[in-house]
Amino acid sequence: MDHDTDIPPTSPRRRRWLAPALLLALSGLGLGAALHGCGAHQAPGTVHSPSGMRVERVVLFQNGMAYVERRGAVDQATVDLRTTPEGMHDVLKSLSVVDHEGGTVRGVRVLDEGARLQIALGQEGSEDLSIAYVAEASGWRPTYRIVDQGEGRVRLQGLAVVDNPSGEDWSNVRLALSTEVPLAFRYEVGTARVAQRPTLGSDGLLQVQLAQPILQAAPREGRSVQNAYGVANVVGNQTNQRAGQVVGARNALEMPEPPNGPPAAASPATTTTNAMSAIDARDPAEGFTLDAPERVTLGAGESGLVPFVDQSTTGGRVLLYKPAPVRGASPGASHRHPYHAVMFHNPVDAPLLTGPVTVYADGSFQGDGVTAAIPANAHAFVAYALSPSVHVEARRAERQAEIRGVSVTGGRLRVRLRRVVEHRFDATGERHGRRLYAFASKEEGFEPEDLPEGSVVTPAGVFLPVDGESATLRLVQPHTQTVDLTGDPRHAFVPALLELVEAQGQDAGPLRAIVDRLEAIDHEHRAHQRDLEVHERALVQRREALHSLRDVPGNTPLRRRLGQGVAEGVRAVDASTRAIVSLEAERVALRQDWYAHLRALDL
Repeated sequence: MDHDTDIPPTSPRRRRWLAPALLLALSGLGLGAALHGCGAHQAPGTVHSPSGMRVERVVLFQNGMAYVERRGAVDQATVDLRTTPEGMHDVLKSLSVVDHEGGTVRGVRVLDEGARLQIALGQEGSEDLSIAYVAEASGWRPTYRIVDQGEGRVRLQGLAVVDNPSGEDWSNVRLALSTEVPLAFRYEVGTARVAQRPTLGSDGLLQVQLAQPILQAAPREGRSVQNAYGVANVVGNQTNQRAGQVVGARNALEMPEPPNGPPAAASPATTTTNAMSAIDARDPAEGFTLDAPERVTLGAGESGLVPFVDQSTTGGRVLLYKPAPVRGASPGASHRHPYHAVMFHNPVDAPLLTGPVTVYADGSFQGDGVTAAIPANAHAFVAYALSPSVHVEARRAERQAEIRGVSVTGGRLRVRLRRVVEHRFDATGERHGRRLYAFASKEEGFEPEDLPEGSVVTPAGVFLPVDGESATLRLVQPHTQTVDLTGDPRHAFVPALLELVEAQGQDAGPLRAIVDRLEAIDHEHRAHQRDLEVHERALVQRREALHSLRDVPGNTPLRRRLGQGVAEGVRAVDASTRAIVSLEAERVALRQDWYAHLRALDL
């Protein structure tokens, strides 16, 4: 089950209750709190320096990589870095050494069977030396708390779980969290290789030996580095299917103040935890990097929580009807009942990433949810429980709504069609004052029409507010089609043609007369055809009766009457036949006139 939300400032009463409830998150976390039981482990990329080059800065990426920067003074001509043989390849591949006093680096040696790297400086020590490299590390994981403050506001708190697998303590480290997915690959740069060479045979010819392919199992789409980068992005954060933009909503900075007046000034502790304000100046859609508001201290192998957002925003508790996929033989309870959910607005100019959400309200725990990535400044929902007291019935209907002529040239009419899909939701039951939102999934080629204010548009569909007992969402699909009408005056698009001609100020009378006369001919033709069938049956019956009395004596008067009836029947059949033939001839002439008129049209 995924989730999403929207909300304004902090209630002092809520803040007093929240402090003990989230003591771990808010007290003692200015520098990061250690969580010894979180399962941090020593990664293959573990690197530490016995030479006194302390860790100054760490950038953690969500895909399990870390950029580590060491900086300090050294009084020797060499600096050691210890790592594992597996981690040595990453260090060699990415190592950067800068002497900020202008000194040089004479070389780097790999010692102790690949477990120690020794950097030789060009002079005896340095007062300001930087060593940077990339190593494997556990990716940081966000967790969220949402507290319903009432009066249309919630408090959103985000904390990141980080691990220190480096094998040494992080003391007063500048920590940064990044959502970017940098391309990082393993390359055994420290492994010796012998070049593949052709062999010259005794016959003087080269015998080429093909090297083993680098990619044993190439991806279906190709073997390029770009493809690997694409795969890395695929496994990153998915776009939230329950987060989008509210129709008619103003920018969060323009939201009205809550009824109880403007929010109280934030305390220094609260201000420092809003680290989202430190995002890099780059497109949030491509990822962002934020610096922790305070330096972090974590022991070797420890995990900790680092706050990255803590502020009030618009939002509150709602009911959310979004049926879960059917896995069994019959639909589940979510196809009949909505969820309890919290709706909130992401108040920062950066996306909130996938993570668990704990919901608090009325001084108590309400439930847990999960959110996918929420775009910057989007509204989202986080569902945390089912509401069996409310019943929702959803229905879908599709129909053709409009056919309109656009242009006509040489008898070819270009028309714009519009199909309409209607989603109707009927709700019953006690909602306890909470607004109900019903989800209508996106349909390919269709766009929502006349969305009511308060609707939330997401990549997957629309959350429609159901303020009364029912609500209807119309999805329209415009479509353009070109048809040749020269040979078919009875085509379904002819009314659209006549409307187009009249809309262009042209006389559609001749064309309309042809269409009306052809319709009348159809009626007359059917009537004459029915008469012809009746006359033919009567004629056959009289002829059979006359033939049966041929050898019977004394029936001359009867035979005379039957003979007269046969003659009348023949005349009736001939008359109906001539009428049908005449109608057919008129129909042919009208079709020729129709063809001539349409060929001359250019609108």
